[in-house]
Amino acid sequence: EPVLRTYLLSLISTNIIKSRQQIKDFFARTFWAQQFGDMNYLLKTIDKLLKLLEKWTFLQQIDNGYRATYLGKRVAELYIDPLTANHLITGLKRSAGEKLNLFTTIQLVCNTLEMRPLLKVKTKEYEEVQQKTIPFAIDMLDLEPSQFEPEYEDWLNSVKTAFMLAD
Repeated sequence: EPVLRTYLLSLISTNIIKSRQQIKDFFARTFWAQQFGDMNYLLKTIDKLLKLLEKWTFLQQIDNGYRATYLGKRVAELYIDPLTANHLITGLKRSAGEKLNLFTTIQLVCNTLEMRPLLKVKTKEYEEVQQKTIPFAIDMLDLEPSQFEPEYEDWLNSVKTAFMLAD
């Protein structure tokens, strides 16, 4: 899906494809579609991603097709995963115009797919990393998930990586 999200936005933002039929025709001719052979699954995935790109305001539905917004065009030009772009935009909005903290900004970037692999927090380091994070809690742009959520370990790894980069 990360590759499909990126290509879908890029193809629409460059006006190569606009309508749902053009999207279907284009992807039906790809090597992936030929290998996978399940166009219904591919179209369901594309529909889901189109809705997501609209929700994130990277695309607008017009008449019988789609158009990239200015923000969507910029994300496509930067060639980053739209999921990452949405993550960064959401995090930066949390700053509410306040001066950004270097560590929390680095951590926001570290918690993206493009930064993988991250440093791993060893079991004996959990408490130390959690304690080091406390002074930054109010300024965090990437909200800490519950320790019981599956995303928590990735979040903590991004914190450790951000501390290393900030140092």
